[in-house]
Amino acid sequence: MGKIVFRTIAEQIFAKLRVEIVNETLTPGAELKEESISERFGVSRGPVREALKELSRYGLISPRGKAGYKVAEPLRPEVRKLIIEIRLMIEKFVIQSLLDDFTEEDIAELETILDGQKKASIENDTAGVWEADVRFHEYMLKKYNDTHVDEMWRSGAYRVMMMKEYQHETLFESYEAHVRILDAIRKKDPRKLFIELENNIQ
Repeated sequence: MGKIVFRTIAEQIFAKLRVEIVNETLTPGAELKEESISERFGVSRGPVREALKELSRYGLISPRGKAGYKVAEPLRPEVRKLIIEIRLMIEKFVIQSLLDDFTEEDIAELETILDGQKKASIENDTAGVWEADVRFHEYMLKKYNDTHVDEMWRSGAYRVMMMKEYQHETLFESYEAHVRILDAIRKKDPRKLFIELENNIQ
């Protein structure tokens, strides 16, 4: 898949702010205001407003009335556990439904994503590893192509995949975990797939 090509200014701002939240350049509780972000990126407030709404929809920021938004606080342990269970249920359902439909082209796309994740892990680029992680799992949801399932997944997955709550001890472990998931997909092995998903999503 190579580099992500963003089609709109709003998508570019969304991606930039998302990475800054992940690597904690924007820390929990930090204020985000349309005016200051517009000035920073040299754009009108329209695409900034759209980007902030998307970040809010995925739980990465929360509204503060007229004051704008603030970066979301870490999840409480019991809430994080619940979201992980829901996310795992969704991904098992989606990937099992698709298991016989993955093509060589799909496998090649996923391999390209993992090549990027491997490179990021070697360079100790946490945000890059996280971006590849998201893209890998998003690919499954996009292939399944159901708006309701996609929104349920995104509303929780982004929060539990934020860097502060990252599930692997090292960045390279994340890459290796996704290699095992892809291997199970390639072999069309649902038992191994479920085991690897459970090991990865925790």
